Amino acid sequence: MLGIMVAPSAIFGLLLLPLPESPRWQMKRGRRREAELTLRRIGGADRGGKEIEEIEESLKEDEGKLAELFPAGLVAPCSLSRAGDFQPNWRH
Repeated sequence: MLGIMVAPSAIFGLLLLPLPESPRWQMKRGRRREAELTLRRIGGADRGGKEIEEIEESLKEDEGKLAELFPAGLVAPCSLSRAGDFQPNWRH
């Protein structure tokens, strides 16, 4: 059974190798030149500059915090509902 899944996974892995990293990820790590090259490769020379500016502006904005995902009044109900997912299934 495991051998059947190896071939598609290997093909998928090989197809991922030539994909460039995300320009946003590159900009976030201070790799502006690489981000520009990636955008030019994907969208053409004229589009790269506009996209870089948009990415810079979006990175200047405040990033979200994990606490924003869990409003104060919903932490307990969400925790209890998720706790049920970890119980074993006794009905077979």
